[in-house]
Amino acid sequence: IKTWKEKSSEELALINRKKSTSLEAFRNKYGDEEGFVRYQKCIEKRRYRACKTSLQVFVPLYEWLLRQGVDDHEIWFGYKNKSEYFLSDGSTFYSYDFCVPRLKLIYEFNGTCFHPKSADDDWSMPYNTNITAAEKFAFDQTKNQFAIDRGFEVIVLWEDVATTENLMYAIQIAQKKMKE
Repeated sequence: IKTWKEKSSEELALINRKKSTSLEAFRNKYGDEEGFVRYQKCIEKRRYRACKTSLQVFVPLYEWLLRQGVDDHEIWFGYKNKSEYFLSDGSTFYSYDFCVPRLKLIYEFNGTCFHPKSADDDWSMPYNTNITAAEKFAFDQTKNQFAIDRGFEVIVLWEDVATTENLMYAIQIAQKKMKE
């Protein structure tokens, strides 16, 4: 029996494919229809957690929304027993930091360490230096457009903006959406 260090890259790739929770892996294991159903159930069970910095905006926003009469189960974000919201078309999956589906409103909290502000930003991902600013910026734009195409308004809040400014902006947008 080989140890992990002794396995070839092909052997490791095969193991990773077998353990993958991708739609492709589920379909390969269970067939197209059953694989899709099981994949959807797996995705629904995932719990994504908000970063501590984003919670400085999202917890007060959450509390404000509750005071405005929005039900707790209508607010999705990675805090305590809650989970981030996700959208999927069966082959593509995106999670969103904070969402109120009834209002068709999504907030994304972007830390400058993980999200470039433009495609030509002087930026590098700390955990994966192979991803360029242009690639990550394009991914973020595609993710946001995915939600927009499904009728959501996507508001991007930035970590390098004052917490109170982000919070006031987030509340202002929610107030507008509640009047629509």
